Amino acid sequence: MTWRRACATYGTAHFGKSLLWSGSDLLTLYLLVSVYRLDPMTAGTLFLIGLAANALADFAVGNHLARRPRHAAPIAGVALLVSGISFPATVLLAPYGAAALLAATLLFRIAYSGVDVPHNALLTRLGDTPARAIGLARGRTVGTALASLVAAGAASGGKDMDTAALLWAIAAGGVLIGAMMVPLLIAFTPRSSAIGAERSVTPSLPVPFMAASVIGIVALGALAKAVLHLPGAWHRGDDGTAILTMLILGRTASALLPIRLRDARHGLTLLAMIYAMAAFVAIGFAWNAGLAMLALLGLTLGTTNLIGWAILPVLGAGPRGYGLYTMVSKLALGAAGLALAGGLGRVPSFHGQLYRLRPPGRRGLRRYGLVAAHTQLDTIARARLASRMNAITAGDYPTHFLREDGRRTATANERVVMDLLSRHGPSSRADLARMTGLAPHSITRLVEPLIARGLLREALPVAAGRGKPAAKLALEGDAAFAVGLSVMTDAVSLVLLDLAGRVQSGRSERLSDTEIQPACHQIRQMIDTAITDAGRDRSTLIGIGVGVTGYFIGDGARLNPPRLLDPWALVPLDTILAETLAEKVWIDNDGNVAAIGEAMLGHGRVSRDFAYLYFSAGFGGGIISQGLPLRGRHGNAGEFASILPADWPQPNLEALRMTFDAHGKTFPDLHAMLADFDAGHPAVDTWLDRCLPSLNLVASAISATIDPGAIVLGGRLPASLASRIAERIRITNPERRGFHRPSARIVPSTIDGDAAAVGAATLPLRAAFFDPEAGHVLTGD
Repeated sequence: MTWRRACATYGTAHFGKSLLWSGSDLLTLYLLVSVYRLDPMTAGTLFLIGLAANALADFAVGNHLARRPRHAAPIAGVALLVSGISFPATVLLAPYGAAALLAATLLFRIAYSGVDVPHNALLTRLGDTPARAIGLARGRTVGTALASLVAAGAASGGKDMDTAALLWAIAAGGVLIGAMMVPLLIAFTPRSSAIGAERSVTPSLPVPFMAASVIGIVALGALAKAVLHLPGAWHRGDDGTAILTMLILGRTASALLPIRLRDARHGLTLLAMIYAMAAFVAIGFAWNAGLAMLALLGLTLGTTNLIGWAILPVLGAGPRGYGLYTMVSKLALGAAGLALAGGLGRVPSFHGQLYRLRPPGRRGLRRYGLVAAHTQLDTIARARLASRMNAITAGDYPTHFLREDGRRTATANERVVMDLLSRHGPSSRADLARMTGLAPHSITRLVEPLIARGLLREALPVAAGRGKPAAKLALEGDAAFAVGLSVMTDAVSLVLLDLAGRVQSGRSERLSDTEIQPACHQIRQMIDTAITDAGRDRSTLIGIGVGVTGYFIGDGARLNPPRLLDPWALVPLDTILAETLAEKVWIDNDGNVAAIGEAMLGHGRVSRDFAYLYFSAGFGGGIISQGLPLRGRHGNAGEFASILPADWPQPNLEALRMTFDAHGKTFPDLHAMLADFDAGHPAVDTWLDRCLPSLNLVASAISATIDPGAIVLGGRLPASLASRIAERIRITNPERRGFHRPSARIVPSTIDGDAAAVGAATLPLRAAFFDPEAGHVLTGD
């Protein structure tokens, strides 16, 4: 075999094995943290342990091949196959926990050593002159860059590619192409005389070279990985492939540099100079994180790699020397991954964008024999969605609300900015930078697409003291609006809520017929009238939120409402209403939606943890924890009426209506009572005296179990009555050593109008634009 042919085969095989390495090095941390939501430090520790095992295995394989070089080909063949099979498991076993991931990671990393060391050691026999050595190093640099580009391109190459298919495709390509090294290892196995000579050579890797390599790999490796995880504002849009592409193009360009090495000393001097230049590149990222800087970082990475591998044939002859070098290098890479992961846990705006990847679907996993893994992942995902995210939904967003990727209404970081503007009001870029921890230029890049889409508007600059006046960014109310419906036993209420949180129209009617189809016909007419009266463009309707009195039975959107709403009981309300109303619909019970509305538009702007008591024909509520709805496993968290023993009075408004009746003032229903409510009537005092022990017990239980900052009194409760209740509720809180346990404030709701209808209207807006967690859910998944 001629040298040129051997060199081409060596470079091609390097590209194949680099597919596995690049897939692991570039994607594993990202997928585990951003897609599977693994704790960053856990992912970083796994990364370090895997590379530590890889490093030790490199040294062991190198020592073994130094004694028995003829074992190189069979070891490489078997190890390549094992690496290809185990590589996808290093991500796909995430649902089984850290132990399963660790086992897969160790298997892959140790097997990869059996591929890496024999292939690297071929440099000694093929790169017998400085010119040949740097030629092989150029081929390695191009092969590594191409493999990285393929991995990055595959990650965004199609909207329908799931993570499992991506990983298995990379594994198959790596094994098939990497197998070309096996005949090369057979052809270039040292003869017996050469074996003796090679055994007598002691690797002479200088300490400065090793130290510089470790420091450079840790610093540059962590920086290169970090830019993939940094918020979308660091680049246009949120496509991580753009970042990888610029790094890879820069790395590929390094192979074109006219570098010529005279000897090892010359190479070491050049390497020291490049690492010194790299320090300035790293510092430059504090001022500019644009595409040019990314390409320059890639060029620096590629050049250090090129020179390092070009001088290795002289510095570390034989498999033992290569094993030593790769051992130290991989330990440094592991430290870089751990340093990065530690930083991710402290980045306030890190929410793990999905870019274009998504966890594997059931069909894809069944194809790969991993149904059990998906079942557990599905359980975890459903539990998180049920307890932390939005209400149950059906239907599709209007396509004009979707971003350029056609799959999301807003990214996670865009939602962070819009949520801050919703809670804090108009804010300058500098204000947003302080609140998010991002640089001002990063905020500018993040908000520009939102302004272009018409979701944000920028007011004229207003002078405030010295310096250049700052322009304020604000939500554009005309960009979108939602309909909120509250379906009660005696009536249906409706509001229109715009993107800026302004209620634009509201109305309430008795249901002429509680059967779903006639009721939906009446509701459609109410919606049409409200939109016309408000002068809204119907094309800006994002969806309809519906709050229904009752509790979930644990089967999707099937609720169990009171007897007066029998037609609405135990049926899939999400799909029925989405089809009947011809809009995307969100369903939740009235207590939850009222609490969510309070979180977005009321006390939630100042308190991130509160319980909401919902007073209507029944009594219930909702819980907001860290600004997010806590819905519970079945969606019924906040059913506070169940705290009370069966013989205790229920503090609901139907009981108040009956008390009015006992005092000689009769109302046909709650709608009539609330329209003519008199807070000073003796019936109110009677009801309060009777219900106060029940309210004290509920408030004490809430305070003791969930420790909220506030307990909000709302629902259909008149403001005058809410104030009287707030003054009289007492929470059980015994003294100890002169101290009482910090307890919740009891406060009336600050939302005017029907709280459930207003809260229901926040569901579509929250899901589309404000909830960072919802930014990970792609439409059509």
